[in-house]
Amino acid sequence: MKYLFFDIECASVHKGSKICSFGYVLTDEKLNIIESKDIIMNPKCIWDWYALENVLAYPKEYYESFPSFDVQYENIKKLFEEDVIAFGHGVTNDVRFINDDCRRYSLPYIDFDFYDCADIYKEFENDKEVKSLAKVSNEIGEHKQSEKHDSKQDAFLVYEYTKEICEQMHTTLKELLQLVPNCKGKNKNGMCSYRNIKKKQKKENKDRGRLYECFIENVKPSCDCENKILKGKKISFSANYEKKHFKEMLLIIQIITNLGGIYVTDSKECDVFVTNNPSNNKQSDYCEREFVVDQRIDNGNDVEKFFAYEFLGLIGFDENEIENNYKRVCKDIIKIIKKEEKQNKKVLMK
Repeated sequence: MKYLFFDIECASVHKGSKICSFGYVLTDEKLNIIESKDIIMNPKCIWDWYALENVLAYPKEYYESFPSFDVQYENIKKLFEEDVIAFGHGVTNDVRFINDDCRRYSLPYIDFDFYDCADIYKEFENDKEVKSLAKVSNEIGEHKQSEKHDSKQDAFLVYEYTKEICEQMHTTLKELLQLVPNCKGKNKNGMCSYRNIKKKQKKENKDRGRLYECFIENVKPSCDCENKILKGKKISFSANYEKKHFKEMLLIIQIITNLGGIYVTDSKECDVFVTNNPSNNKQSDYCEREFVVDQRIDNGNDVEKFFAYEFLGLIGFDENEIENNYKRVCKDIIKIIKKEEKQNKKVLMK
């Protein structure tokens, strides 16, 4: 497996994009750089003068001294072959640029899988909006984006901050990608497919489900709390609340464990059940778990019920700890999953 970080600059995007530079950093699975280059091209078009004067790194004459896209096509196409995954910042634009020039020169489209590192960084920081490459470079990594865009340098910046994310998460890029399936796209037959909601949600739910189950099975106290107010108690949450508050639940379960409690998903076993807040207490929020709990209470079983806001206040839930806890959980669970996979391989070999 190889990873291709790339960035493209265009001379014009009027009536289809015209590429003038394709910068890239090619690495192995450990993110060691194999090759880095800027493939310069003559766009053979009317230039966008704003881009030429304010955006592009080189003068017009320099670009026009190189071969055009149709001549450089095979060199670019080879980069996406042989088991390669591509990466870029706002990468769907770059994918569209490639498709436009393939279409312009009547060349076969280049098929490949890709990840948008801008969205990966958004997930990593739990930001609400995607940030520009310049802003991300100011926040993480050692290098900054130049005022004018050098596609090779920009490709390196994407590589650099992605590598830094992996280092901060103590994980490989391959393992990190398992946590961000919604950041993956595909370019096939000139069609860029990204964020297909149904497929994305299905894959994301599967990956999150595995992480969630593994965490519940292996969670241990992360600190020594003197006040074990939940000691010996089994706590269960509404399934609907779980689905809507994935990252929050990871922290809630950790706090429950720290306070001596045990989290269970089977409400037939619980001593404490947490339902939705009153403001969300609609018939559609009433899940099977709560139905089972209400039947148990009607039959005389001693089960305490709390609204979410009441229970979170009781255990001292701090939403500022959500992201730090999430990153820590991901690191720990990845190690456990890797260990399990190795053990399974050994069993199969026997």
